Amino acid sequence: MPTFFFFFITIFLVFSSSVLSLNPEIESLLSLANSFTLPNSSHLNWNSSSSSTPCQWEGIECDNNHRVISLNLSGYEISGQFGPEIGQLSFIKTIDFGFNNLSGSIPNEITNCTQLEYLDFSTNSLTGKLPENLGNLRNLVYFSVFSNGLSGSIPSSLNCKNLTLLDLSCNHFSGEIPPGLGNCSRLSSLSAINNSLTGHIPPSFGLLSELSYLYISENRLSGRIPRELGKCRSLTSLFLNSNHLEGEIPSELGMLSKLSTLQLHENSLSGEIPIGIWKIQSLAALEVYNNSLSGELPVEITELKHLKNISLFRNHFSGVIPQTLGINSSLEKLDFTHNTFSGEIPPNLCYGKQLSLLMLGSNRLHGSIPSDVGNCSTLERLRLGQNNLTGFIPNFVSNSNLNFMDISDTNIEGPIPSSLGNCLNLGSINLSSNKLTGPIPAELGNLVELQTLDLSGNQIHGSLPSEISKLVKLYSLNIGFNSLNGTIPSSLRSLKQLSTLILSENQFTGDIPNFLPELERLLELQLGGNQLRGNIPSSLGQVKSLTYVLNLRGNGLTGQLPPELEGLSMLQRLDISRNNLTGSLEALGKLNSLIQVNVSHNLFQGPIPASLLKLSNSSFIGNPGLCAPPCKQLL
Repeated sequence: MPTFFFFFITIFLVFSSSVLSLNPEIESLLSLANSFTLPNSSHLNWNSSSSSTPCQWEGIECDNNHRVISLNLSGYEISGQFGPEIGQLSFIKTIDFGFNNLSGSIPNEITNCTQLEYLDFSTNSLTGKLPENLGNLRNLVYFSVFSNGLSGSIPSSLNCKNLTLLDLSCNHFSGEIPPGLGNCSRLSSLSAINNSLTGHIPPSFGLLSELSYLYISENRLSGRIPRELGKCRSLTSLFLNSNHLEGEIPSELGMLSKLSTLQLHENSLSGEIPIGIWKIQSLAALEVYNNSLSGELPVEITELKHLKNISLFRNHFSGVIPQTLGINSSLEKLDFTHNTFSGEIPPNLCYGKQLSLLMLGSNRLHGSIPSDVGNCSTLERLRLGQNNLTGFIPNFVSNSNLNFMDISDTNIEGPIPSSLGNCLNLGSINLSSNKLTGPIPAELGNLVELQTLDLSGNQIHGSLPSEISKLVKLYSLNIGFNSLNGTIPSSLRSLKQLSTLILSENQFTGDIPNFLPELERLLELQLGGNQLRGNIPSSLGQVKSLTYVLNLRGNGLTGQLPPELEGLSMLQRLDISRNNLTGSLEALGKLNSLIQVNVSHNLFQGPIPASLLKLSNSSFIGNPGLCAPPCKQLL
């Protein structure tokens, strides 16, 4: 009996001691919770009266000894600040408060949690500096403060013996990257995107043999890309873009045989892309746009079977694009604009049936547009403008993806294909400055998503089809400098979103229409260089939105300026030159926003309004009856 009693007392004391040992953690957690605010839709079941242990509380995990080892409240929309109590959870291994609305600084006391392995404060509103004693967290494997407002430098004391992931992206960190990070021998992912880091990329990064992801783009890093990065043989993604890096791309990067994504764009890099990079068979994305790179594309580019995205725009690349490009890979995005490529467009760029972006504009390409382009049903954006292309625009298959087309300023001829009406999601078409002929196809009226249409500077003839009135989302219509005729159709009144209407330099006849006030968003109206007759309608003064320009020059307009033009109070530019207008300029006297006026070569008489006297004489010549105080005749 005494033996049994002694055994019972011993068990009771051990159990009691275990329960009592949890009390500090309960107090710490409750104190921590008191500084938090949760939205009405969320709540925590933390209550000391319901249990002597927090192990059943929401977001809490304990070990076999009922000690808190994990605190995970990710995505609870918690606001408030951290208190120092977090540092009293001495056995905790995981702290995850990602995707909340926490503010204030990370308490220094958190460095007392020396068992921590996983620490995630990503996507909050934390400010201040990182705790100075982060080096105490020797067991840390995962550390993320992505997307906060943290500042200061990256602590050189960061102990990273076991660290595999470090994410400091989207903060306000400054200063240099500590070379000591090169000692993080287990690091597989290092991210510090979108900060204000300066200095050079540490050559010590070459020691990171297990590094798979290096993201240090969108900073202010300078100097050259260290050739030591070629030793990081595990690298699959290298993001150095949007910095101030200069010099040549080191040939050692060609030794990164596992590399899938290389982003070096928006720097000041020069020279050629090393041939070794073009031989990396795992390469799927190469983005080097907005640099000063040069050279020609080697045939090896056609052998990259995994290549999906290649963006070279705004560089100095030259030579012929290899004609078999696209056959061995399923290209998705190709952007070579603003270079000096010559030769013809490769005929099989859409061979893999995945191409969504084809941008070859502003080069020296010649030859015809391959039929493959028109048959590419996955295409979303197409830009071939500002080249020396010839031939016709190809027919387009039904394409619900294409939303942007620019084939301007080339030498394309022939009719506008009616098959463009099959591309029902087109939002922008620019075919300007070509040699296109024939009428505007009525099928363009099918493009109900169209917002901008520019057919200017061609040889298009015929009347403006009434089907254009179906384009109710259109805000810019430019068909100037063609040979269109007929009257301006009243069906244009349906285009309520129109802000730019350019019909100038055609052969339109009839009167200026009276429906223009119905276009309440119209900022620019250009009707010059046609064969319009009659008076300027008084209704034009009701188009109060007109701001940028009103151009009626070079028609056969007669009569006096209607006094209602005073309503155009925001108008900045007015050109009514080379007509047969008579009377005075009194209606223009109150248009105080005017910065350019041309009323030359008409039949105006009388004094020039005082508000227009600041303009040069050339604005008024050819009106013998006009005079300015003291009524000196203008020639």
